[in-house]
Amino acid sequence: EFGPGPNSFCDSAACTWVDGSGRLHMTIQDDAGFWQSTELALEDALGYGDYIFTTVGRLDTLDEHTVLGLFLWQYNACWDPAYLWWNSQNEADIEYSRWGDPANPDVGNFTVQPVVPGNQSTYPVTFSDGEITSHAFRWLPDRMEYRAWRGGPDDEAVSPVIHAWTYTGGYLPRPDRPRIHINLWYIFNPPAGDQEVVFDDFRFVPEDSPAVSVPVGPETAAAGRVLTVGPNPFRNATDVRFRIRQPGRVELSVHDVAGRRVRTLLDRTLPAGDHVATWNAGTRPDVASPAPGVYFVRLRVGSAVETRRVVRLR
Repeated sequence: EFGPGPNSFCDSAACTWVDGSGRLHMTIQDDAGFWQSTELALEDALGYGDYIFTTVGRLDTLDEHTVLGLFLWQYNACWDPAYLWWNSQNEADIEYSRWGDPANPDVGNFTVQPVVPGNQSTYPVTFSDGEITSHAFRWLPDRMEYRAWRGGPDDEAVSPVIHAWTYTGGYLPRPDRPRIHINLWYIFNPPAGDQEVVFDDFRFVPEDSPAVSVPVGPETAAAGRVLTVGPNPFRNATDVRFRIRQPGRVELSVHDVAGRRVRTLLDRTLPAGDHVATWNAGTRPDVASPAPGVYFVRLRVGSAVETRRVVRLR
């Protein structure tokens, strides 16, 4: 038996599998009185960026002893003992469970370990049969941005928000080797019957990587788009004109050809409509001027990302 739980975990295709439609199934199963849970982990640590998990169906009707965890976690041998006081396993969680209490309305929770005041945000939620919902955290050096919304990974900017929470406290995961884990397990007692959760998608969008973007459909493309960047080429300053469909958080940044962030032009909530931001590349005495060359302007609205190439002249 292993943690969490403790539970026994099954690694056979009878317990977790990918169906003909590409959907991942994870289960808790009773095998002749021997209960088996499931867990998957990525082989690679992906680092800072946006982690988006998309599920199908009713997470709110899982047995009250069942826990679905979507989380960053680092094995004990990977962390420095000097960090024992902090968040030694670099754990940050999205979880759905009633934690053994069938009357508990707060099925969802966002957590940065350890569970101390200010490190958790819980919320009630009801899902529908067959409903597609997405659950995400954007891990950045200075914050964790948790979100859950109704719809797929491309729908954040245009779909109802279930819950959102930003954590900026002192226990942020460090950029060591935490990897993504997904587990379905039980707490206190086995569930009353077999449990199953279905995943439709997992996306990772690296931070500061303008060449990588979430695939977008017509609705998400309409959520935010760069209209013009001009003049282009330019010497000292260029205007970025863009349009967003509805009020929301917008991040506009400039990156070099290696993906490194050169300048953040804006990062705040804006009303719907047309906007303009100016990149003063050569007229700010307090900021070093970037060298002449090719750069990329990146617009992020929700989970949609668009980039435009721009050239600075000597």
